[in-house]
Amino acid sequence: MGRKINVLQEWLDNGKKISSEFLLRPAISRGVFYRVYTTLKLYFGEEYFVISEREDKSIDKHFWIVDLLANKNSFECIAALDKIAKLTDYLHTLPRHVVKEFEHLRGGYNDPKRVHAENLRNFFYEIYIIRLLEQKRIPVEKKPEGNGKPLDGVCYLAGKKFIIECTKPAIPKRIEFDVLKRVATDFILLIEKAVKLPPIIVVIDFKGRITPAYRSHFSTYLIHLRKHLNTAQTSESMNFEVDSEYGLVRTEHFSDELLDQLKNEGHDIIFYSNGLVGQSVPNSGINFKFPIEEHEILKHLEAVLKQKKIQHIDSEDSEKIIFIDSESLPEFNFGLFHQPSMLNLDEVMRLYEKLRMDCLVCITIRTYWSGELVVATHLIATERLKRETKWLVDKLSGTAHFADITYLSL
Repeated sequence: MGRKINVLQEWLDNGKKISSEFLLRPAISRGVFYRVYTTLKLYFGEEYFVISEREDKSIDKHFWIVDLLANKNSFECIAALDKIAKLTDYLHTLPRHVVKEFEHLRGGYNDPKRVHAENLRNFFYEIYIIRLLEQKRIPVEKKPEGNGKPLDGVCYLAGKKFIIECTKPAIPKRIEFDVLKRVATDFILLIEKAVKLPPIIVVIDFKGRITPAYRSHFSTYLIHLRKHLNTAQTSESMNFEVDSEYGLVRTEHFSDELLDQLKNEGHDIIFYSNGLVGQSVPNSGINFKFPIEEHEILKHLEAVLKQKKIQHIDSEDSEKIIFIDSESLPEFNFGLFHQPSMLNLDEVMRLYEKLRMDCLVCITIRTYWSGELVVATHLIATERLKRETKWLVDKLSGTAHFADITYLSL
């Protein structure tokens, strides 16, 4: 498992260095680091952030705040943590039932039954939306109940009541991506234990539909590879190959030309090293591909819209505003539209019409370039909600950049 580390304390210690008063103009104020540290320690507990150095958790159970803390020098991650700290402070000013929901979703980091990481992240988005509406003086009810069921919120647009629905869909095929990431991590850890690494390229390809079982099989193959590298002569080290129903692992002698060729061929994982570890700039690294087709994104989005359309369908309040969020951060739990090319608005509008949504859909794309939160907002509504939509846009102007506003007739 590796030694225990306190990622929160290490993050603060690093923050003190990059915000030192001895720097002519620190990029980030030291107060930001102390605010984040104090808030997370107060409301999560310091033990929440004491983890194994090489912790192994699947994506759905991985705590994204730890990922942000681990990226100690990323302005984007520091800005995101500052927003989380402010939201955490804010939610503790809300009614007790909201705080209790936070405490339930938070759980304990070392509790094996803690499976609420994703729900907690979605909860923070709900709080983000509620706080945003409140700051813009939009009348809002904070996480009330409707027909005895908890709601994300209720707001009033131009005097009309809307149920608030919030969701943060992640990329599809996350199981496949998780296996790919963890096999790559296993490979890096095993290679570190190799006695001497020759000039080498290791090519890994999966076969069939990837399932969690693939990881254990490839971990076994990689252990055999490490033993082979530790015992083989240099001339023999290129003679390793495993070809099974799960995939292929093979070695090649390193050359820049072959590396370029293999990258162009699009293999699942490529590890490479020219063996010149003693040089100042050795050519080594790991490259892996994870293609997601547009139709896969749209299929996932369609399922999200269908689910949100029928949620609270028995409520006496018929109007609904659905907020869909995608964040872009250096982590593995990617948002559905974490790259601009992944949002095809024409196809999203086609889905809206196909499903006859007849509500207001607000897509927020949140990025943290240079340590500043930037929100690109896409609004889709029916013609009959044009007045309420314009009212919302006027209220939010200056906070969110409205990339486009579309009205459709159903």
